[in-house]
Amino acid sequence: MAIKRSSRLGKVALSAVTVALLAAAGCSSTARSEDGSNSGDAASSGQVSGIVADAQASVDEAVEAPAKIGVTEPLKSSPAQGGSIVYLKPDAAGGELPIPGLEEATKAIGWGFRTINFKLAEPATLVAGMQEALGYKPTAVVIPSSPIQVWQNQIPAYEQAGVKIVPLFLGQIEQNETVLGNLQGPADVAAAAKVVADYVIANSDGQGKALVVSAPDVPAEAAFADTVHKRLDECSDCSYTDLELTTPQLADGSGTRAVVSALQKDPSIGYIMNAYGPQLPGLPGALAAAGLSNKVKTVGYYGGPADFAAVKAGQVDAYTSVPFTYSAYQVVDIVLRDQQGIPFEPNDGGVPVQLFVEGTDFDVDAATNYDQPADALDQFKALWKVSD
Repeated sequence: MAIKRSSRLGKVALSAVTVALLAAAGCSSTARSEDGSNSGDAASSGQVSGIVADAQASVDEAVEAPAKIGVTEPLKSSPAQGGSIVYLKPDAAGGELPIPGLEEATKAIGWGFRTINFKLAEPATLVAGMQEALGYKPTAVVIPSSPIQVWQNQIPAYEQAGVKIVPLFLGQIEQNETVLGNLQGPADVAAAAKVVADYVIANSDGQGKALVVSAPDVPAEAAFADTVHKRLDECSDCSYTDLELTTPQLADGSGTRAVVSALQKDPSIGYIMNAYGPQLPGLPGALAAAGLSNKVKTVGYYGGPADFAAVKAGQVDAYTSVPFTYSAYQVVDIVLRDQQGIPFEPNDGGVPVQLFVEGTDFDVDAATNYDQPADALDQFKALWKVSD
């Protein structure tokens, strides 16, 4: 574990500001002038910091569920039959979440589907899984979370076999005729990470100090941290400290202790910005035991069931959804478009993002297994020219 610090220079004096009520979060803030008088009236007249107002607008939009999928162009014809998709399932928490959507989508087009397990901390198991997958002669193989450096030496074999590789939850990678799509890649992670950063900016009246928790060896988490840094750098009175978790810490859950230790060393930190909810198991209880529950707010990307349950219980402030089901549909969509020579966005983008906040009523299972828009598969099927 390594901690990096980012000092912030050149702070700009702000006029008295207030942030509009975070209705969904049940939080508000009233700014005061130097003599202690309430300046809310002035703020309500429009004297609100530009970035705080922009961040608030971003948060307000993110709490609403989307209604439309991001793809609009139909296929040229119905999918060719006889195809199949293999999903390489990592042992990390949440690794199973894309499976139901992949099963549903491949069944909808009449294709086969299977999974092969691998261990994130043991790269050789991923390579073995990729080699096993080729034996099934699939149309495409889906690889989540594992850096391309681990499996790039397998690309020539896939190219020779005519089997496509669809990365999921990776950072920026070079794509070609074999490596397609990079779903939940840089564009999608950046969109969700910006919402997380905007929550901190708005909730703190543009003065938040955060602990950014990520595992840089996981490409999606590195992309999250990068976007959060850039957004907070735009907020002159915001600051952050990085807490970088190692792969062993992801496996044994000791990242939670590392977070508590970092907060105890720097009591001025007011926010935890977590790149992956399940990597900090038992965080609300650990914060309570350390006497930090009422001193630090937690907001993050990629919430798991325990994280959304904590949000609903008022123990955690907010987490964004991760549309595993939608991304699973997009795997099928991209493979079909590749077959028919139809262009698609190289790094995906446009995946729906919804922010679930403390103080609102929502279904924990629905937030965890996020499947908005509710009729997303029907919308995709219409584009694929298939019917029940």
